[in-house]
Amino acid sequence: MAQTIDSLLRDSAAAAAAGDTRLSWELINNYAREFWLVDESEIPSDYRGEFYSVRAAAADWLGLSDEAVLALQALEEWAKSNGKHDVALVAAAHLAYQALNQSEHAVYHLPEAAQLLSDIAERFSQWRPDNDSLTIAEDPKLTWRSVSKQQATALTTAATTAHTVASNIAADPSRIPSPTKNSPGAESPLHGPSQSQHRAQDSVSHHTPSDSGSRHTPYAAIDVSALRDFFRSMVHRFGRNPASSTEEMLWFAQEHWSCGRKDRARDIALDVLRVAETVAPKYEAHFMLGHFAMLDLLDVAEKEQLSEHFDATPQHDAQRLEEQVAVHWGECAELALAMGAPVMALERAELACRMLSSLGKEGETWSLASRMLDATEGIPICPALLNMRAMLAQAAFMAGLHQEAWDNARSIAEWSELTPDVQRTITCYTIATFAGLELGLDEEVLTIQLRRAALYEQCGELISASHILQSVAVAESMEFEEAHSLMSRAYELLDKAASHQYQSRHADEETLVWNRAEWNLTMTHVVLNEREVVAHSRRAAELFRRASDPIKEASAWLTMAGGLIALRLPDDADKAINRATACLPDLDVWLHNVDEDFDPVINELINHYRYILDFRRAQ
Repeated sequence: MAQTIDSLLRDSAAAAAAGDTRLSWELINNYAREFWLVDESEIPSDYRGEFYSVRAAAADWLGLSDEAVLALQALEEWAKSNGKHDVALVAAAHLAYQALNQSEHAVYHLPEAAQLLSDIAERFSQWRPDNDSLTIAEDPKLTWRSVSKQQATALTTAATTAHTVASNIAADPSRIPSPTKNSPGAESPLHGPSQSQHRAQDSVSHHTPSDSGSRHTPYAAIDVSALRDFFRSMVHRFGRNPASSTEEMLWFAQEHWSCGRKDRARDIALDVLRVAETVAPKYEAHFMLGHFAMLDLLDVAEKEQLSEHFDATPQHDAQRLEEQVAVHWGECAELALAMGAPVMALERAELACRMLSSLGKEGETWSLASRMLDATEGIPICPALLNMRAMLAQAAFMAGLHQEAWDNARSIAEWSELTPDVQRTITCYTIATFAGLELGLDEEVLTIQLRRAALYEQCGELISASHILQSVAVAESMEFEEAHSLMSRAYELLDKAASHQYQSRHADEETLVWNRAEWNLTMTHVVLNEREVVAHSRRAAELFRRASDPIKEASAWLTMAGGLIALRLPDDADKAINRATACLPDLDVWLHNVDEDFDPVINELINHYRYILDFRRAQ
């Protein structure tokens, strides 16, 4: 391990020159763990380009998109000022990738990825190996044979990265992913790069006004398919010099996939696993195969949503694909650990953990998450770390490790509050809620629940916020005035949710009616007298009938019957009981079927029915 930042950058430059991918990855990993806070002003000028390169790659691994953009912009500026226009092209290509994935919360906003690609293509055409040479556009004989290996490496990587971005846009612009949503989407060359892609300096320009002048071609007017073909031609033109056999295979696998030849793409990537003699190409192949499986999984999910009838086939396909993602990206994590570069696989490992959890393999989920976090100790607080620790908290809870889940979930939720990722914050508070209940921490849980409600309201999930306030209102420790105030606020949120603008985005009329019914049923546990119980339960039953939920309707009629019995109105109580059995004729059958293993919801209703009948007979 490097002892100083200077020695790390010196070793990194040497590893790149020698083509030692594994060592380069390890050094980027060490930078993230040991030297992230080193200021640019402390870097000698001789290593400034290497510094920007290493920092850009590390930032990308950590999910720190704004830091990656800053480093890439600085790298391009450095490359231009030092006459390394091939390196500037590579930086520009990586910035196009960042633009493809840019979050709405980004601090440093980039132009549209397609606009950047158009500019990169023009700059490619104007590139020349030296001032006395013709440009690429002017000299069709200018290929990998007539440029230096370093130039060929940079041009190939710039073209490969740009081709990846163009392929993702051309395939389906609506599928462009966002790092804040942890979507797998486009494959980042910095995540699973080949030797020619492993570091930004040799594989990656910031988009300044001088790059595009006054040209602002509308996004829709840019022919992205033509750009993809152009960048493919550049890969073929300059890619043979720096490429190993496995690098060529991985490139062709990606090309086949982008052209719709999915089976051929998978076969080539699997061939890489069979023939690779070193760890790096095996990592890249597993990364690619996991990426392919994830894209197929997204297709299956989309088809399942569009299907009008139940079909078990998509579910079986989804499980098979989830297993493939878990296997390949889990193997990425194992290989990264073995190479001493676990930071590079943090995001893949977290997604592998999600798949393992979905498959019910909580022990494996917990083990992988724990090992990755131990191995990446020292890295800065970042999205990749927060997401992995949130995954560990979930796995710990599912494995029965409630104290560990409580400690992790609360800690990450508090850190996550400082980020724009509200959904992760809510998820962690939800895990903490259930873990806290298991640990008997009722008062602490109430505080967390109120924060969850506020966050749901903040992100527009008004019905969820209302549900949480209602659950807090019925807590045993809650005083009547406070409980009534919470229920009033919960109803206000439902009123707001009933507005046309909210309804069109989040819920249909039947859902809103059901939630009003549920609020009335919950109010029966808050009010102080039986007449109010009767009034609210009657209203709940009528609304549940409108919402076509006979089980909840029956429960409401039985609650009304209990209130009427308490008021010594047995005839009215009998009518309410009859209405419960009328809307749910199976209720009497279920009551006498004592050997049946009912669903918990049905079982609760049966016990409620039995209690009401016993209460009535006692009168």
